[in-house]
Amino acid sequence: MSEDDIRKLPKPPPYLDHAFEPVVRAIYEDGYRGAIPIIEKTDNPKAALEDPDFRSRFYRAAHGGFARAQEEVAKRILALESNGLNTTQTKREALVLRSLMDGVAWQMISGQLYIARRLFRGGRPPRLSQSNFESVQAAAIETFDEETARFALISDLTTFVQLGDLLIIDPLKGGLSFVEVKSGSKNLKIMEFLHSLPDEPCGYKAFLEFQHNEGAKTVEQLDRVLRQAKRLSDAQELLATGEGFDESLGATVHIPEASVDIAHYNHRLSAAIDKSQERGWAIDVIDDDCLFIGAYRDIMLGAGLHMFAGWFQSCEAPKGSPVHGLLSCIGSPLALPLFSRLPIDQVCDLLFGRCIVVVGLHLDNFVKFAEKRGISTRWSSRRDAEKPQFRHAYKVDHRALIFSRGEIELILSDGLLMRMMCHGVTPSSALDLIESQLKNAGTVFAQSSTSSEKNIPGPAADKDLGG
Repeated sequence: MSEDDIRKLPKPPPYLDHAFEPVVRAIYEDGYRGAIPIIEKTDNPKAALEDPDFRSRFYRAAHGGFARAQEEVAKRILALESNGLNTTQTKREALVLRSLMDGVAWQMISGQLYIARRLFRGGRPPRLSQSNFESVQAAAIETFDEETARFALISDLTTFVQLGDLLIIDPLKGGLSFVEVKSGSKNLKIMEFLHSLPDEPCGYKAFLEFQHNEGAKTVEQLDRVLRQAKRLSDAQELLATGEGFDESLGATVHIPEASVDIAHYNHRLSAAIDKSQERGWAIDVIDDDCLFIGAYRDIMLGAGLHMFAGWFQSCEAPKGSPVHGLLSCIGSPLALPLFSRLPIDQVCDLLFGRCIVVVGLHLDNFVKFAEKRGISTRWSSRRDAEKPQFRHAYKVDHRALIFSRGEIELILSDGLLMRMMCHGVTPSSALDLIESQLKNAGTVFAQSSTSSEKNIPGPAADKDLGG
């Protein structure tokens, strides 16, 4: 790790004003702990959920908390926007508010990254005041049913749900559904036309008449409505059946049913943060010296990045080994929110500047760890790394790291690194995912380890379905 690498280490983002902390904690209590009082009344929650009455009370409590958290987040983001949303502090507050709602969304999709990828289209959240938010919020309130625990998440309150205006979960019917909310006279005319459209061959004649009466701009809006409906239909089919068309990939994709046990290091991350209170710092290393964790506070807070860099460099971490301040994960839409990984006290320590945590992946040790498991590795040429199939690759000096078994190869992607840095997946489990995908090569997902996982996050080991 060179001096240049140290200078390029990510600086911690501006910390939040301490006056905002009670707001964060109150929303967290509703959005993440709404069902805790129900759970605490039983010694075996998993078995208790088999009972319909208990399950109904659990969902009503949890989703009621979601609804209260959503109402408060919407109110506060609208207030920030009305004041201009033009300072670092207000932008930061809006991002944290959306991160809280991201955590609700991750609960709704059971932590499945492959679903999150289908929901994210690469855009930024819009300003609520510049969208049809009032109509969407009214639809969400109308959709919420306290008796059945049906809940509608407003997509624009999150950073990554970008399919449909509402993501709806209904415990009675099961599964997820999407809703587009349309308002305005032009959309009303379009919806009336679509509902009245006759079957072919008369449909084309009706379309020509609609085009003549309403004009080119309304027809353009009709085209947008139809494309939105097609995207929602494709996503619904993929989530329901495991197979469907993915517009972002431009191909029909298949989610294999192979399972991989996934281990997480979030419990050790939490332990390091706790231990840092004893002397101002704490370190840990995961899986054959692959993943380095450093937590710093009090008098060590200001020097934390440099202390970590010095330690990482002394362990001969090569140039290009990825290093992230844990708090920077909050700016990545597909990262698991910190609220879903750590206790609220520790998250607030990070958000409000009482602690800094740095995580680094030692690339040389990761390569050795892979080769010990019988996975061959090599670095691509610079020329190959410019090819389209390398667009999601993690690159060092314009080269990409490639894993292989026999003739089947897999590129180390930015997404797999994010799984380790921002989801808490251990390097060992990351290699399990690589091995699983090498076995399932031939699907659309064979080129990228970022697209094929079904993950249920947890503190130790959970099921990860993928291919």
